[in-house]
Amino acid sequence: MNSGGAARLRTFIALFPPLDVSTALCEEANQILEGSGSKPVTPGRLHLTLCFVGPIDPPDQERLGVELERRMSSMEPRVLGFGTGGVFEGRGRGEVLWVGPSKSSDGALRELREASLDAIRRVGIVPAEGSRGWNPHMTIGRSRRCIPDGTRSLLEGHSFLQSRQWAVAEVLVVLSGPGISGPYPEICRVALGG
Repeated sequence: MNSGGAARLRTFIALFPPLDVSTALCEEANQILEGSGSKPVTPGRLHLTLCFVGPIDPPDQERLGVELERRMSSMEPRVLGFGTGGVFEGRGRGEVLWVGPSKSSDGALRELREASLDAIRRVGIVPAEGSRGWNPHMTIGRSRRCIPDGTRSLLEGHSFLQSRQWAVAEVLVVLSGPGISGPYPEICRVALGG
């Protein structure tokens, strides 16, 4: 466990697709985003956040891993698909371009999220999400300026990786924050079904 600056970094729980799936998704997304002025996300950083934990100390990170393992050990692996995309307006911080999960993935994602939130609460931490609603998605790009209407329409009307699904067999607890530009540093991986 890195106790140096890790406490200042934000902790979150996420699903990371296999590299072949995230590479295929990024390639498909990049074709749509070409010429939009956005910066694409690299395949190794592509993820779906189940919940934000916030900055926590290494002992709580370890406890979170233990609690998460207790919750996830009784859950079977899940299969998720991809849906359409969209744009979150960043209120002065640019825009986030995203791909959502398929409608058939909703139930599995809710179960994984609830198990994650339960683990966070059992550690005695209040999730860092505040009052904003959960909108499951994978960020595929970011832009400091307004995305052109044509790109926005393409994202909203395109079904990504229609014939592709991915098996979720684990959740990861990772760190994010200033100075992290490569893969997210892992705190732990927790297998579904133990």
